[in-house]
Amino acid sequence: MVLFPFVTTSVFVGREKSIKSLSEAMAGEKKIFLTTQKDPEVLKPTIQDIFQVGTEAKITQLLRLPDGTVKALVEGNRRGKIVKLSDEQGFLTVDFIPVEENPMPDTVSQAALRTVLEAFEHYSSLSGAVSKNFLRIWKFWKPTRHGMPMPSLLNYRSKWRTSRRCWNVRILKSGFSSA
Repeated sequence: MVLFPFVTTSVFVGREKSIKSLSEAMAGEKKIFLTTQKDPEVLKPTIQDIFQVGTEAKITQLLRLPDGTVKALVEGNRRGKIVKLSDEQGFLTVDFIPVEENPMPDTVSQAALRTVLEAFEHYSSLSGAVSKNFLRIWKFWKPTRHGMPMPSLLNYRSKWRTSRRCWNVRILKSGFSSA
């Protein structure tokens, strides 16, 4: 699963460095960066082992489970592209640059939104996987946020097995780190 901006989901973390990253984030601004690792069998991923684009997220809840793993409830904030991966003090940190949305003219945006919404309503009526209440409130969302939760509601299988990785965050603005 991939976390999208404006989507809230649970993340289960088992690797020690990722757990330490979550703990460090909770002690600070509660921000982490989530991306997907290309091969979950790689125990010490380098920057080449992960997808460069991911999502900055805010941790809203952290729960330590009896088996040693940690369950984090996270809310996606914005997309970002990793420019540097660092191993600092036993946990991983990324520097990233925000990936900005390309705005469309209002008429094009509204037409695209209407087309996607109609297709999604048709999908949800066939699958029964989406609440009717969700579809009712959907129409009041902003166009840039409108499609974000949609992929997380689709029930599909991938031929690739993936795992998510999380890191502490440093946001780069104009080439300078803000953390």
